[in-house]
Amino acid sequence: MLLSDVPEVAAHHTPDVVAVRFGERAITYLELRDRCRRLADALRQVAGPGDRVAILAENCPEYVDAYYGVPAARMALTLLNYRLSGRELAYIIGNAEPRVLIVEPKYLPTVQSIRAEIPSVERIVLIGAAAEGCTSYDAFLAGGRPVEPADRPAEDDLCWLLYTSGTTGLPKGAMLSHRNLMAGVMNSMVGWDSSGPDVCMFTFPQ
Repeated sequence: MLLSDVPEVAAHHTPDVVAVRFGERAITYLELRDRCRRLADALRQVAGPGDRVAILAENCPEYVDAYYGVPAARMALTLLNYRLSGRELAYIIGNAEPRVLIVEPKYLPTVQSIRAEIPSVERIVLIGAAAEGCTSYDAFLAGGRPVEPADRPAEDDLCWLLYTSGTTGLPKGAMLSHRNLMAGVMNSMVGWDSSGPDVCMFTFPQ
């Protein structure tokens, strides 16, 4: 099973159950599945298998889209720590070389300040706003089709790229495959005493 299968399976079994609550927003599993499919399809129009897609944002539903939609496109999601300075972000982005950067508006000035240092980034997708030189996330998502990708990733394909804190040197990217992440999910499920109606507060990426 792939990480990108999670919203697919949930939408099949409980399409109308709320998957994500954020403020006044409520997104069902079916809606989440379609958002992930749209993101994957939109990304395939501007990048290719094996490319990296980075996200710089605090907690938001678009982050959940990226968790599953980027790997579904056979690309790797690079999760950026929004607490880092521009210099630190420039190093990590330069090392990961994403072609697409999804960013929250409050962090756009930081990205713009290091734009010349991150030449791999061909497209900046801005969450919940519009700005010169950026693509609106909603417009980008609308440009994708809610269809299941024709070719699936392999279990050992790179899924997420997480960078260490760099406390003893420069940050290093930890490469996590679909198999790695799903093993973690399964281990958590075995250890948790949960029931159907449980609701969890999801604090990542904070």
